[in-house]
Parts: sequence; C-alpha cells; structure tokens
Amino acid sequence: MRHQRFAGSLLIGVSVGLLACGGNAETQAAPEEMQVADLTMDECWLRPETSQEDARARVSPRSVTPVTFENGQGVLCYGAPSARGREVMGELVPFGSAWRVGADEATALHLTGPRFHWRRGS
Repeated sequence: MRHQRFAGSLLIGVSVGLLACGGNAETQAAPEEMQVADLTMDECWLRPETSQEDARARVSPRSVTPVTFENGQGVLCYGAPSARGREVMGELVPFGSAWRVGADEATALHLTGPRFHWRRGS
C-alpha cells in the first residue's frame, strides 16, 4: 500500500512539475493561437495496433485531464489502475519486482505547442 501511494505521488509530482516549470517570459516568443485536437477517449489511448474491440474490453478505467500552460494547451491521458478488491503489492505484483503506475498503455501527454524554449547556443 505504501508503494502504491509513493508511485502515485511520484507520477502526479512529475506531471505537475513538468507543467509548472515556466521559463522566462522575456525570452519566449508569444504562442500562436492553437486549439487542443479534439481527441475522443479511445483516440487518446489507442496505439496504432490496438483495435477498437480490444479497447472496449479493458477493465481499468481511462482518464483524460485537460492542461493549460503558457505556450498552449494539452491533454494528459492515463490509465487509472483499479484494484477491484485485489491486493496489488505482494499479490498481483510480487514484492521486489517493477510496478508501472497506470494500466494498459503508458501515460501520454499531448501538447499543442512547445513546452520548453531553448536559447540558441545553450
């Protein structure tokens, strides 16, 4: 249980950190007017080789969270793991083995503009 909380906190912390790290506004070009692509839940989640039938058969819930940052907008797509009465750490995931936060496909962050601006020569 402690490992689950740590892993979940780590994922949230990294996501918030990436979105919150803003650069110096004076060195950044003004963002163009952009809109987030209208992604359906399935489009946000599907790898090219995943069929719609396979996507509908998933038991873990999927979540999409809209994000806004100084250079545009985006969506964070992630699989919300669901224990459904099972003991995850120690049973489903043996102690000492790697456990990936999320379910099904890996977390994806879709952005409409560049997140970081790099100065020439840096």
